[in-house]
Formats: sequence, C-alpha cells, structure tokens
Amino acid sequence: KQAIVFTLICICCYYSLQCYFLFVASFQYKLIVYNIPHHQAIDLVKARKCLFIADSAMTVSGPLQNFYLKPSRILYRVNKTSELPAPTQNLKIFNAGNKSIVIINGPYKAEPNSLRFHVDIIILSGNPDIDISDLQKMADFSKLIFDSSDSPWKINKWKTDCEKAGVACYSVGEKGAFILNLN
Repeated sequence: KQAIVFTLICICCYYSLQCYFLFVASFQYKLIVYNIPHHQAIDLVKARKCLFIADSAMTVSGPLQNFYLKPSRILYRVNKTSELPAPTQNLKIFNAGNKSIVIINGPYKAEPNSLRFHVDIIILSGNPDIDISDLQKMADFSKLIFDSSDSPWKINKWKTDCEKAGVACYSVGEKGAFILNLN
C-alpha cells in the first residue's frame, strides 16, 4: 500500500512540474543567436513555436542541428519550427516583441540623405563589408551582435571600433550564444 501511495505522489509531482514548465513556456519570447562556427543560426522563440533564420547549410536537418539546436529547443520546449532562409537582401529589419532587430548579411551603404532610424539590436552576419562609423550614421542602436559566421579578424576590428565609439557589442564566437528575452 505504501509503495502505491508513494508512486502516485511521485507521478502527481512529475505531472504538476510538467504542467508548470509548459505553462511558463507558453509565455516566453526570446531571440537566440547560436554559436555555430562558420554558420548563421538565429531562433525567434515565441511560446512553444520557433522561427529559424539560418544559412542554407543549417536548414538541412542533420548533425549540426542535432548537436547545436536540438538541446536549446528541448530546453525551451519548442514543438513547432518554421524555417526562414537567411535574408537574400543585405539588410533585413523586423520587430520581435518590444524590440526592433536588423540583420545585415552583406555590404550595405545608407543613401546619402536618408533618414536615420532607431533599432535596438543589429546582428552582423556573414562578414559584411561595413564600418561601425557607417552603422552609426545610418541608425541609432543599443547593441551590436557579431555572429559566428563572421571571421575573427573582422570581429576584432569591429570590437576595437566599438570601444572607440562607445558602442555595446557582443561576439557570439567568444562569449557563446546570445539570448535575449523579448517580453
């Protein structure tokens, strides 16, 4: 009798914890820039769904996804993923939660008389040929993220320029995945 009661209590505790974690996961909203060497991989997790922005090598299910992405998606209890290939244009702007995010994939020059825009985060991906001073001329931004598809020498140059300009930056290749709550 005691073993049955103990087993039932354990089962109730287990299912209570599962329900709690699923409830918490239903309100999450996160931006994750993964540290996958030489690849672009970004997840926008909302509730238990995920929008995946990546280069073509990462969109193919296989060992890279199993090793780098699957543990994170299990942790955040993601059960449905939509894949979006890396932006084909050099500049992609979108809003997620209360943040505005820009992904720059290649060389980008602002028009000479264009208006400056405000953005919270700029993600530099795929070694874009761009200077930090040019970014500051085109936009007001809070943080600059260098993903792991950028080469180390270019990241070092950008970090030096950021220090001189007083711009907050984050190198995914050095510090690990960048995770931001968007709630």
